[in-house]
Amino acid sequence: DIGEMTSKTFAEYSGKDTESYRYDTFTLYFVDKSGKKLVKEVRNVYYRRSLPKERIVLEQLAKGPMEEGHYPVISESSVALSAIIADRICYIDMNRAFQEESPDIAENVQVYAVVNSLLDSCEADKVQISIEGNMEGNLKTSMPLYTFYQKNEELVEQEDSNS
Repeated sequence: DIGEMTSKTFAEYSGKDTESYRYDTFTLYFVDKSGKKLVKEVRNVYYRRSLPKERIVLEQLAKGPMEEGHYPVISESSVALSAIIADRICYIDMNRAFQEESPDIAENVQVYAVVNSLLDSCEADKVQISIEGNMEGNLKTSMPLYTFYQKNEELVEQEDSNS
């Protein structure tokens, strides 16, 4: 027996339900033409409220830059398998494409583009990266996976303040 059903028994969700979406501004980092400096790109994104901000940041990085003179830092096929924040640490688990299909840029530039983007847009102080659940070894040659990365301002190209 189910019992009596009324209109209050059912929840109705439509794709136009504005309560299930949110609009946020994210600061993303891409690489400049030299491949050695990070450049900021501010992007407004409308996305499902149920998705964590850290996943949106990674999806936007994979989509690539929208401003001229900015270049991708991760491949389009890079996918966040999981992204969570606990104790102000952002743990991201990426697919193998993140490691194997990255653009031809310095390893530290790639790592800090991701780290700086996450830390500027999410409530975290550190980032730990794993590849398909594995935290052993390095991303490529020198950046260890089993490390908590903090923001790196030294790689960010300074904007001209001549205005």
